[in-house]
Amino acid sequence: MTIKTRLTLWYAGIWVLSMLLLIGMLFFVVKKAIRREMRELLQAEALEVPKSFTLSATSFKVTETHPWEEIEHQVDSDLALYLQILDAAGHVLHRSDNLLLTNDYLPITPMAEKNTDHFLETSKNGKTFFLFYHPLREHETTGAFVGWMQVGAYEGRVTTFLQVLSRWLLIGVAGTLGPAVLVGWFLAKKALTPLDQIAAIANTVTGEKLDVRLPVRAGSSTEIVHLTEALNNLLRRLEDAFAKISQFTNDAAHELLTPLTSLLSDIDITLRRERPPQEYAEALQRGKADTEHMVAIVKNLLFLARADRSQLALPMTPLEPAGILEDVLDDFAPLIYAKALQLKVQAAPVEISGNETLLRQLFANLIKNAITYSNPNGRLTIKAQRGINEWRCEIADTGVGIPTAMQNKIFERFFRLDESRPRDSSGAGLGLPIAREIARHHGGEVELVWSEPGQGAIFRIRLPLFKKLKL
Repeated sequence: MTIKTRLTLWYAGIWVLSMLLLIGMLFFVVKKAIRREMRELLQAEALEVPKSFTLSATSFKVTETHPWEEIEHQVDSDLALYLQILDAAGHVLHRSDNLLLTNDYLPITPMAEKNTDHFLETSKNGKTFFLFYHPLREHETTGAFVGWMQVGAYEGRVTTFLQVLSRWLLIGVAGTLGPAVLVGWFLAKKALTPLDQIAAIANTVTGEKLDVRLPVRAGSSTEIVHLTEALNNLLRRLEDAFAKISQFTNDAAHELLTPLTSLLSDIDITLRRERPPQEYAEALQRGKADTEHMVAIVKNLLFLARADRSQLALPMTPLEPAGILEDVLDDFAPLIYAKALQLKVQAAPVEISGNETLLRQLFANLIKNAITYSNPNGRLTIKAQRGINEWRCEIADTGVGIPTAMQNKIFERFFRLDESRPRDSSGAGLGLPIAREIARHHGGEVELVWSEPGQGAIFRIRLPLFKKLKL
């Protein structure tokens, strides 16, 4: 079932339900008003008829026959009014002609309270019947109680209008159901037309054509505008993702192609003629270096792929990062010495929750990066301290720095600065992206704090502190 059909059915159903509720409320209100009118009618009759007779404790006499001869007291139907007079003991003294005609009596219910009027709803001949009791006194309101004036009428006297009203209302609902369905279909079609247009444009999007954008039409509803903007943002993200994937593929191929070309060239040159064993050994050493470089690239790519899928499922334990940082610096001592760098370390002991292998790689990537790009006789400063809820470690160098225009790209994979900048031959532009992924895996972050061309750079590592469970 299409959305248009569902909306049409919902519209028609809600319309019918609303009309039925309206009819029910109208019927209830009118019926209540009519019953109030019935009470007022019977009360008026009960107050008027006693003027036509006299009643005492010992006698009864009709003094005026005109009120008893009215047509509504002569016929026996739903439109009739029935009169009956009772003495104080409840015996019938007089009846209207329509009761005498059928030898019938009005129902008699003993009333304990004889000073007020009573309005009763009962049943007569299987139909709803209303009775009004009016107390009679020998001298109006001051005399002794001598009997009751009863006035009765069938509900049909005043509810015939309700039957006609409800019948015509139901006919009106049935008659307007068809137009309601057509209106609902038209409104649903008009509301969903922008969606059809969006779907038609979206169907033109392909992997080779991701620059398509959905137009935001004037006069469109807020929901359609929001949907269009959300889809355009999605298409924009997809276009960026495809561009990054394409660039990533090109960069990865280039990074692997360079050592492969070197390896094949070295093998080709070595095989051109017979060589002493020493030259073969040197060729194998160069081939091994190229192969190790490719293996390192592949391992880094696999690491980032697992990080993208949140599959870095390595155990996390409480540990002190300062100790790991010291071990990593010991590993890089030869490189620091070779460049005659002045090393200054200040690390406060704290405890964090992490994986030692990953944290060692995190520190190694950033420290190696700082050493590689530092100028000879420069400074390498590492300062780690405890924050309110995190451990912060800043690694500062006095190297070549990073141009301002490139600072927002340094965490992109395979990104490198211009070729004039010195770099380690084994670098592939994956060190900083891997460092950031490791930090994020620990709930932290790696960020560039400051850098100026020719003056150096400062990177900051932020990792959450270990929280002990309270027993």
